[in-house]
Amino acid sequence: MQPQALRRRLQPEQSHEVASQRRGAPRPCLAQARWADRQWVKRQCVARLAEGTHPERLRRPRLRLERPFCGWGRTVGGRPRRLPGQRVRLAVPLGQSGAARQQPQSAAERCAVGRWALLAVPSPSPQRAQPHREGEPSVQPVCGLPPRGEDLLGGHSAAGREVSEPPGDQLRRHPDGHVRSLSDPTVEPDRQDGPLRPEGALDPLARSPEVHTFAEGGRVRLLAESERRSRSQQRETRHQRDHPCPHCRQAGLPQSGVRYDLIIRDAEVWSSAGSLRADVAVRGGVIEEVGSLPTARAWEEVDAAGAWLLPGAIDTQVHFREPGNEHKEDLESGSRAAVLGGVTAFFDMPNTSPATTSAEALEHKARRAAGRCYAHFAFYVGATAENAAQLGDLELRPACCGVKVFMGSSTGDLLVEDDATLELVLRNGRRRVAVHAEDESRLRERRPIAEERADPSAHPEWRDVDSALLATRRLLRLAERTGRPVHLLHVSTADEARLVAEAKARKVDVTAEVTPQHLILYAPDCYERLGTLAQMNPPIRDSWHQSALRAALLDGVFDVVGSDHAPHTLEEKARPYPKSPSGMPGVQTLLPGLLNLCWEGFLSPQQVVRLVCEGPADLFGIRGKGRVAPGFDADLVLLDPNEGRVVERSMLASKCGWSPFEGELLFGWPSLVWVKGRRVVAEGKIVGEPCGEALEFDL
Repeated sequence: MQPQALRRRLQPEQSHEVASQRRGAPRPCLAQARWADRQWVKRQCVARLAEGTHPERLRRPRLRLERPFCGWGRTVGGRPRRLPGQRVRLAVPLGQSGAARQQPQSAAERCAVGRWALLAVPSPSPQRAQPHREGEPSVQPVCGLPPRGEDLLGGHSAAGREVSEPPGDQLRRHPDGHVRSLSDPTVEPDRQDGPLRPEGALDPLARSPEVHTFAEGGRVRLLAESERRSRSQQRETRHQRDHPCPHCRQAGLPQSGVRYDLIIRDAEVWSSAGSLRADVAVRGGVIEEVGSLPTARAWEEVDAAGAWLLPGAIDTQVHFREPGNEHKEDLESGSRAAVLGGVTAFFDMPNTSPATTSAEALEHKARRAAGRCYAHFAFYVGATAENAAQLGDLELRPACCGVKVFMGSSTGDLLVEDDATLELVLRNGRRRVAVHAEDESRLRERRPIAEERADPSAHPEWRDVDSALLATRRLLRLAERTGRPVHLLHVSTADEARLVAEAKARKVDVTAEVTPQHLILYAPDCYERLGTLAQMNPPIRDSWHQSALRAALLDGVFDVVGSDHAPHTLEEKARPYPKSPSGMPGVQTLLPGLLNLCWEGFLSPQQVVRLVCEGPADLFGIRGKGRVAPGFDADLVLLDPNEGRVVERSMLASKCGWSPFEGELLFGWPSLVWVKGRRVVAEGKIVGEPCGEALEFDL
């Protein structure tokens, strides 16, 4: 049937369309009626364009529609896709005809023209309902639309007059019917561009054909000036529904049926219990499902094709040198190296300049890390004789992972040498205390050995096995007396491993860490090849100790593996021994180094996940980390265990620019790394922005 508003005004021209609806005549189907409406309105528009009374000629406000983004449907013949019988639910005038519009610049954005309108931009000046007055329309304007009875194609149906407006000047029609110039100072600046639109929103009709609307029975319908499309053009196929638009997927535009942000398909998902071939779905940075998800859709979908998917590694001991020694390393460069190696969280040590020994220093470090770290972060607070009584409060500060004790030489006043101070530290607080155990008095006594020999191979002789044993015995005795959990860092001797195993058998709450350097390198070979580059504290020892550490690792003596990433520049390392600084980088090679031991048959993937993923998370109570399971954060590493790379300086992200494993073939380098569901690494390159957050702890 004819549009109500236009039927009143143009009765003489309607006889053909309404003839079939006389009493007793068969009622046409709805589709036929709509087709007749389109043809009739098309003829009227063409006629009015010819005589100069078309709204486009009068510069009347257009009706612009907000549409949702599409699934597969693009435009057909230059027109937005619309399904049979589809109706526009709401339309509002937006700005002035001929005004500048934001144009979609890509195919993906043009897909956003969509299939049907569900949203509407609010009116610039919503009107309150007013009491009816005699002689005025009985229906109030809604969202800027004229009242019922007013012809949207020009004028009021009762007036029968044309509206002319001065050409060459942009005009604005206020909802109350008045026309104002945009240059009128009485027009508020924030209302000169029409109704509010979200920043960056697209004009969905910017590249669509001219459309006209008319009101009928309180509804708004869309009529396009184009020929009718075939049913094959209007109908979505099952294939199109099952395979979302690639342009939208690449640009990150919403699609119909999309539920997740990321799906990794057909991955070998590893845990300490074994592996599972599964899909992993992520939304909002959290893993939601692990299993078979053939029909699920996501913005980012990765076909793993059987590659290994591991939780992001957690490195519980790094020295990123900030603040004070940023020429060696800083939080940005250190975290960049971390994610390139599959490490998505780290604990930074307090021996910076100034040392991290107060609440202010912790807050300062956390502020520096925010927005610059590619991996999640936490910081140790250093124990001293001065702050021992406050450590219970300091360890609970935001971004603090616990207390670090240096029983051997370190930076500033971080040395805790006597048992009285150490016991005071252990009695203040309840979190696990990390300890570097070397006896300071014995190190002082044996310093002349290093000075006389002036050779890096003397390093394990100066800092001998007894230096480590004396400190470890004292620590375990005090831990047993106070009941405080302790964590022994970078165990380097067979004797220490034996002491830890015996203490665990006595139910002493002690855990221990070993580094890849002590598992892979051995003396004197490393000192002959690397010189001072192999110098670290505690030192790399001979192959007998290396074999004992490997055996203890398999026996479960060690709970975690940490890199002890402690970089120094090549110029600093070139100083003559013992003036050369101790320490070597390792955060980027932590995971590949351990996976290389898997390739050699020494470790299993389950053990690697336990040592650098699940173990650190459980040991320190890190919230939401360490597992590929629903409810855990989507810190994920995808890798091919059979892909080997030779370590070269060009691939290293650390500021120091070198590695003790340079020239070695290591297997298990990450192909893709996600931090909270955001891709940050692809094929050995940083592809994302820093998105690391402060770690949270349940203990």
